Amino acid sequence: MLTGRLALDLGAQVPGRLVASAKSWLSHAAVDRLAPILPWGADEEVAKVSPVVASASYLAHVRAAWLHRFPKSPLEQQQVILTVPASFDEGARALTLEAARQAGLPNLRLLEEPQAAFYDWLFRHRQRLAEELEQTRLLMVCDVGGGTTDLTLIQVAIQDGEPELTRIGVGNHLMLGGDNMDLALAHLVESRLPGNEGRLSAARFSQLTARCRAAKEQLLSAAHRRPCK
Repeated sequence: MLTGRLALDLGAQVPGRLVASAKSWLSHAAVDRLAPILPWGADEEVAKVSPVVASASYLAHVRAAWLHRFPKSPLEQQQVILTVPASFDEGARALTLEAARQAGLPNLRLLEEPQAAFYDWLFRHRQRLAEELEQTRLLMVCDVGGGTTDLTLIQVAIQDGEPELTRIGVGNHLMLGGDNMDLALAHLVESRLPGNEGRLSAARFSQLTARCRAAKEQLLSAAHRRPCK
């Protein structure tokens, strides 16, 4: 099984064989996340994996890359923190830990992604934190990723001149992210195909979605590099 950029490139060329959004599938309580269901909609002869196994393959790839770069300091001997959506329920978190165990990383801690982003912001502003938050009483962290959108609300109180931070709310699980943009583009393209094309099969639609994602990333990357006038 291939992982990474090569898998993405090949998945755009070979319909029905690309496994994507495994993390989103981990939180999909309507399916058996331990069953071999991915690629979703693939033909019967295509070998399938479960969302847990797919997630484990990602982590195993990272572990192997780390070992190649640091052969004397295996990743499983480091303090590892793995981020997850704040809206992950206990089931999705347990499955994430199971995927890590299968990847050879049994001892790690889970940290919610908006919280990780906020910790990074706090670190970068640590010298002027009280000044930065002096007029702020509520902070909302919005994390829009590939498959989910996380909203976290943090209350700010000033105690003895120093900010005191308390998380007071987490948004409901929103299956909204970059993957949905890819699907929306794919549905739009499908609706504009010549009449004799008809509705695409699940495998061909998956291929179209992969190509739409590639086009989106290329377009947005080019826009990001274009200088402002």
